[in-house]
Amino acid sequence: MRLRNSSVLTAALLTFGLLAPALPAMAAPEQRVPVVVQLPTPELGRDAMPVVMAGNTPLGYGTLSEDGRSVGITTDKPVKQDELRVVWSGGSLPNRSAAARPAPAAGPPRNEPAPNLVPLTASDPGAPGPAAIARTQYTLGDTAFTTPSGHRVEITGEVTYPVDLGATKRPVAVLLHGRHGSCGNAQGKWNIKWPCPAGFQRIPNEQGYRPLADLLAGHGIVVVSIAANGIPGYDNGLRDLGQPDRGALVLRHLELWRGWAGSDTGGPFGGTFHERLDFGNVGLMGHSRGGEGIVQAAQQNARRPVADRFGITALVPLAATDFLRANPRGTASLSVVPYCDGDVAGLEGVHYYDDATTTADTVPHALLGVMGANHNFFNTVWTPGGWEAGTLDDGATYAAERCDRPGRWLTPEQQLGAGNAYVGGFLRARLLGQSEYDTLFSGNTASPPSAKTAGVVASFTAPNRLVINDQADLGKNALGGEVTAAGFTAQQACGGKPGAPIRCFGEESAEPHVTSQWDGPFPSLPQVRLAWDKPGAAWSNAIPAGTKLSGFQALRIRLTHEAWNSAAGLPGLSVSVRDFTGNTASTPLSGPALRLPPGDADSWGNPPALVTAITVPLSAFAGVDPERLRTITITATSQTGNITVADLSLT
Repeated sequence: MRLRNSSVLTAALLTFGLLAPALPAMAAPEQRVPVVVQLPTPELGRDAMPVVMAGNTPLGYGTLSEDGRSVGITTDKPVKQDELRVVWSGGSLPNRSAAARPAPAAGPPRNEPAPNLVPLTASDPGAPGPAAIARTQYTLGDTAFTTPSGHRVEITGEVTYPVDLGATKRPVAVLLHGRHGSCGNAQGKWNIKWPCPAGFQRIPNEQGYRPLADLLAGHGIVVVSIAANGIPGYDNGLRDLGQPDRGALVLRHLELWRGWAGSDTGGPFGGTFHERLDFGNVGLMGHSRGGEGIVQAAQQNARRPVADRFGITALVPLAATDFLRANPRGTASLSVVPYCDGDVAGLEGVHYYDDATTTADTVPHALLGVMGANHNFFNTVWTPGGWEAGTLDDGATYAAERCDRPGRWLTPEQQLGAGNAYVGGFLRARLLGQSEYDTLFSGNTASPPSAKTAGVVASFTAPNRLVINDQADLGKNALGGEVTAAGFTAQQACGGKPGAPIRCFGEESAEPHVTSQWDGPFPSLPQVRLAWDKPGAAWSNAIPAGTKLSGFQALRIRLTHEAWNSAAGLPGLSVSVRDFTGNTASTPLSGPALRLPPGDADSWGNPPALVTAITVPLSAFAGVDPERLRTITITATSQTGNITVADLSLT
């Protein structure tokens, strides 16, 4: 349980009017002191949890007051009121710093497309499909489903589908929104009460993904977007934050649809979908807490009797929380993190990819970071102008310190274009067998025109890769070969098993891949930090003789660089290979993973370091036998640099 180390309110805090989850106290009441932090503006509908900080020290998850104006916690640590603050997170914690970030060195424009990108050879994944589509809504009532926690919520959704369903069963995609306002009115007021009180109507959160639904349905997928407005009214009062309830709600909709597409012709659609839906080929996309909810759905589904399971073949956690550290292993997944997320600011969705790929899996997994994207603009109903109440530009409101404005932010149209192209491409690869779209996530592929941005970083892990180094040991790689480092001013391990260092670059850095360990004994992404102050430093991996290397086409390196101190400029790197006959070849390393992130160089915001991939075709190493590689070496070519390397593999 991820909240095991969180400090929660005891009965003493009831005097402050705060709602406390029913969690046991961690120490005797007389040993703990209640503290309350006032918020500058009321908060009700965030997907992230409030973390109370004493300076740079997290005290734990706090509890939001009923009016959303304060956060309370009890602590046995000595604190000063003027040191207390609240950050919204489920993982990475930004530090408070008085220092200004150094100005960037002269060089190429920031956040511009990196050189040497490979064009996408497949058709544009964001282009509308050929099928004519239709859409209709359904509801069984606001209290039609009793969740595992005992709360009653709605069964409401809408389906978007090809008008001509054809003779072949269609794959199904289910979309789940996150924690947002449940009810609103024309005066702009909103709340999370359920059912909606007098004077309010429900906010149609499930309708905010219509552009994605239209795209998928146009290519032959039946898309069901479901409402989960009832859950935010109680989820923060549960130990599990309502995530299993979200998963159960997804499965309940699938159960109903299995009946409506089967013998239950008395349902809301009559015989429209009779024998036309393939429940052995289901994809799930969840936004924010919905992203964690769909992973819960997959895990609950796996625990069902085999005959009762759905064939969930793809998961897309989008700007997702990861409070319970659910793992998507065994189901293909795409984790999307918007770099300028002002809600789930810790970008803890990276853990879905990291946890699923630490060791080999039988299905592929992908990670996508979208530069300039905020949390809300993936949902049109949450975007200013999209509905009467509950809309917010969360990036401009909460993430301005790490994403300067204007120019570095995506417009709502651009963000929808990016989300639809990449999410659509991944789901089409899994549900329709169009695996050519996997190259979108290689780390070196140019963005398609429909994405309306070149500012993405990515990583893809295929099931048939050969891991050369997973950073489990500084001196030996995963194949048993020797690892050597020469000429570096620093070579140190970070991340990995609980208890390992939770920062690679230092106090000022924000590192979502490792800094979740403060609130639980969880593993994180193992990395090695390499720093240098002159060219020529080299990190080399030996490949033991006899290692089978046939069939591999590319070398993939997953890495990042220190984004906070941009005065040093971009790190320059090359990679060289040597075979057992002595032939050697090298090529520069270039890709979005080495690009400077967006941000205001004069602020003390903390730009997150996303660990993503650079893919180098083995054909780039002319004259070297790719089936008899002896060493792979990464060499520093710039004057200075500070990077981490997470893994090295052939794919």
